[in-house]
This record gives sequence, C-alpha cells and structure tokens, in this order.
Amino acid sequence: KVCNLIQEFLKMNLSMIWRRQTIGRFLGLVLLTIGLVVLSASISSAQLLPTVNGSPSAGTAAPIGVERLGNIESAKVSSPVDGRYILTVSSPTVLNRNEPGDLLPVEYRADQVEAQILRVLRLDPLPKPEAIQVEQGILSQQIVLFANAPDEFISRPLPLVTVTDLDGLADGRTPEEVAADWQGDLQYALEQDLALVSPERYNQQLIKAFQVIGGAIVITIAIWFANRILRKRKQHLQSRQKVALEAAQAAAAQVEHNPEQPLQTVQNRRNRLVDLVLQQFSIDRRLQIDNFFLWLLLWLQILIWYGAALWVMAIIPYWMKWRVWLLSQPLIILSIWFFITLALWIARVLIDKLLNAWREGRVMANAFGDEQRRMLRIGTTGNALKGLVVVIFYAIGIVWTLDSLGVPTGSVLAGSAIIGLAISFGSQNVVRDLVNGTLILLEDQYAVGDVITVDAEGGLVENLNLRVTQLRSGDGELITIPNSAITKVKNLTRTWSRVNFSIDVAYKTDPQKALDLLTEIAQGMYDEPEWRDRMPEEPQVLGVDSVTHAGMTLRVWIKTAPMQQWAVGREFRLRVRKAFEAHGIEIGMPQRITHADFEVNGESDSGASSVQPSFPVS
Repeated sequence: KVCNLIQEFLKMNLSMIWRRQTIGRFLGLVLLTIGLVVLSASISSAQLLPTVNGSPSAGTAAPIGVERLGNIESAKVSSPVDGRYILTVSSPTVLNRNEPGDLLPVEYRADQVEAQILRVLRLDPLPKPEAIQVEQGILSQQIVLFANAPDEFISRPLPLVTVTDLDGLADGRTPEEVAADWQGDLQYALEQDLALVSPERYNQQLIKAFQVIGGAIVITIAIWFANRILRKRKQHLQSRQKVALEAAQAAAAQVEHNPEQPLQTVQNRRNRLVDLVLQQFSIDRRLQIDNFFLWLLLWLQILIWYGAALWVMAIIPYWMKWRVWLLSQPLIILSIWFFITLALWIARVLIDKLLNAWREGRVMANAFGDEQRRMLRIGTTGNALKGLVVVIFYAIGIVWTLDSLGVPTGSVLAGSAIIGLAISFGSQNVVRDLVNGTLILLEDQYAVGDVITVDAEGGLVENLNLRVTQLRSGDGELITIPNSAITKVKNLTRTWSRVNFSIDVAYKTDPQKALDLLTEIAQGMYDEPEWRDRMPEEPQVLGVDSVTHAGMTLRVWIKTAPMQQWAVGREFRLRVRKAFEAHGIEIGMPQRITHADFEVNGESDSGASSVQPSFPVS
C-alpha cells in the first residue's frame, strides 16, 4: 500500500497540487511514511530483547547498537548534528532492561551524553567554535568533563560526561588516560558542530537545499509532461483496443443471425475473433513499450527525489544524522521493489512472447486442437498467467520487505497460513471457483467465443476467468455463473458443429421419394459456394429413423463449421419446407382410430371404423 501511495503521489498532476484532495493525499502520504518509520523502529526495538512469558529472559542478546563483553556493555556516542562518532561509553551489563534496578543501561548513558552536547549547541547566544573549551573536573571522586565558555554564553560549566572505572577497563587504560582522549574528542566534536549550526553556514546550506529541491521540481515537471504524453498515447491505444473488441463482437453476432452475409473462410465467426486476437497482440506490443517507459519514468522520478532528499539531509544540520539511515533502510526497500517490478515486467513480456509463439504454432502447436482453438484460448490463458505472476512477485516483495525491516518472516508466513486456512474454511466456494476455473482452462472445456450450455443456461462465452464464467444469452442477457457451479457443460462449438435435422412425414408417403428429395436439397446446398464454406463435409441423409402413429421420422446430419449450425439449419429447413410443398409430401401427424355402432340396410354394424386425425376438424 505504501508503494501504491508513493506511485500515486508521484503521478499526480502538478497543476492540481493545491487542490484539497491532492493536499489530503499528500498529507496522508507524509503521515503514512512517518508511521512506517515509527513502526519499523518499534519493530526493531521490540526484537532487542526476546521475552519468555511476557518478560525479558536472562542471557538474551544485547540490543542493537550495544556491544556486550562479559559483564561490560558499550555504546557509541554520536554527534546530534551529523551523527558523527565521538566516543564510546561503558556500563555494567543489564540483562533485564524492564527491571534494571540500580543499573543504568549503557544506551541510556550514551543518550544522556548526546543530550548534554545538544544543550551546548542550543545556547543563546551561540558561542563561536573557538570560544568553547572542554575541561576536566572532579565530582564525587570521579573525573567529569565540562563544556566551558565566556560568561556571556555560559554562566557556569555544563557537565558532558563522567569517566568511570568501567570506561577505562573496557578500553584497557586508566580513567585518566581515557579522560584525556575524550577531552580532545569532545573539543573537536563541539567545534565542528558549532561551525555546522552557525547562522551563517545554516543559511548557506538552506539556500543550497532550496536549489536542489528546485532542480528536482524542474526535472519532475519535465517527467510529468513526458508521462502525460505517454498516458494519452496509452489511452488512445486502449480505446482502439476496446473499439476493435466491440466491433468484432457485434460483427460476430450479425454473422450468427444473418445467414445471407458473405463469408470468406470456413469458420468466419471464429476467424473474426482470431483477427481480433491478432490485432490485440499488435496493440499489446505497443502498450508494453509505453508501460515500460512509464515504469522507467516513475523510477526515475523516485530516484531524483531520493537523491534530492539524500543531498538535503547531507547538508542541513540535525538532518545529517539521518543520511546513514536513508542510505540503508529506504534504499534497501526501494531496491527490492525496483527489482520486483522489473522482474514482473520481464515476466509479462516473456508470457507475451510465449503466447506469440503459441499463436504462431512454434510451441504447443497440437496441444489444444486446431489453430482457431489455440487463438481463442490465448487471451484467457495469458490473463490467468499474468495474474498468477503478479500475485507471486508481490508476495515475494512483501516477504522480502518485511525481512529487511527485521520482522521474523517465518512467524508472519506461519500466521498468514493460519489466517489463510481460516479464510479458506469461510470462503470454500471461492476456493472451489478458483480450482474449477483452473481445471476448465487446463482441460480446455470451453474458451471465450464458444457457445455453451450449463444446466438451464446457455449463450456465448464473453468472459472467462478463474472465478466466474459470463455468458451472453440469445436475448442479450449477461449471465454470470460461478465456476464451482459448473459441473456439466455442453460445448456447442468445439472444433465443429452439427445440424441434427429430423422431420415426420405422413405414413402414406413413399419413403424413398422423401429421402431422395432430402438428399437433393442437402447436396444442392452443399454444392453452393456460399454454403460450401460452412459445411466442411457432405451432408448425411441417415434414412428412416422411426415409424410411429405420427408417421415416419427422417433424419439428416449436416456437419458445419463452429457457430454455423444455426444459419445452416435455418436455411435447410426453409428449403425442405418449400420442396415438400412443391412435391406434395405431407407432414406427419398423430392419427387415431375410432369405432362406432351404426346401421347398414336396417342392421346394426358394430364393426365399422373410421380414421380421424387426432385434432378436431371444422
């Protein structure tokens, strides 16, 4: 989320910087960054002393920045202005820092020395570097180093540090020798710090800082203009891609409902979708180039502002001490996400190259059927692979970032696994959707562009992902079906389709005459160029399928290209209707025989019968 917010902030329009929403995002980003710093510091400090039953355990490792040598712990004292090392103080080892008793943890002692140095640097008026003097004194039989200056600056000497026996013991020298060295170190440190915080130098450094920030702003404006041009180009390409998709889908729908439309290939409707895939691949290549330059501009902008922040921290007093931190933790995190996003972009390019090779038949040429079938699966498979790669790389980046912050990733992963298990129990349907969606893709049950029937629902597959399948019905309704609900599916357009035509003719009809007429109609239709492209094989007149009270059932099979069974079937039925009427062949209808008593020459005849249609005749 932090990276997303940083990216959003860097991509904001500079002309909108004073708008309320933009200012709110900026303040939110600042607060979030401060929170992250505090959180990382809290995480680090929380790991200094591993606990047992809620309290620190004896014999634990020393805190970060503290060196432990047996019963002595040492910590460094740094300048509060630029973080420069000054000296090292020592104290008795404290195993339980929550209950130190009469012992003072060495890090607290180092903080006290830095606080005393800071008091000297905040004197008003501020003494000149040459006016400050570090002197030795005796207090409670221990050597104490004082900062002294003329009376207009200091009314009485300020204590800086007490030299203890442990300081000498840790250094292998006497306290007097250690005090002499510390006196010189503190004298040099105070002179340097006073020179850095002097008003004249401070103003000069502020001017330089504003110059650096101004240069960064100018470069940012140039990057923003380049970013805007690339984004307009990207939006134009995406709009072209969307228009091409809508046009192809509309044309495909017209082919299905308009049999008179001329076709150029065997599977015109699928070939339109294939053309769409080819066109999208060309646009995708250009989008890849634009996305790469957008990614490059984003990281260039991050690098510029990171360098500007590092430069400002290196010249502004009291900020100088943070430059070491800025060169460590943030640089590590930025490097992690730079390589993660770069690897993600490379992975997407490799996936596109694999899909191109698949489209051209150089790999997996016969893995999933004919060429059209491959084309229809490329888009769905590519989206699924890219989504999986994004999840994997972002998960690696998050774990890597947590590890750089010192968070025990093993515990995080174990906790995530438990949470994931709990979520999986609460959302079993979602898990089943994902699993079933993966199986649908792997088994090639259907793809975008197929017409399928799922239970009582059916239509054209417009969208397919690991979660749901979306169908467009004949009435134009968009039907969304969770993949877990798909247990049995009928694919009406897989590789080829068929017109299963059956018709009942009257029982008295000459069957051979009716079969010859059907053969003539089917063969005539097959011989026509307009319909030959839609019928890859000659039609099969199977013969008399059944004989019932309704008449004789004749059956014809016509193999068609995918998606063409409806157009071919409609045309064939129309021709059969006209031909049967022209040749006087009656359509079969159910018959019933009734028996009635009536008189013949005055005698009753109960055996007479009559044949009547099964429906009333007026």
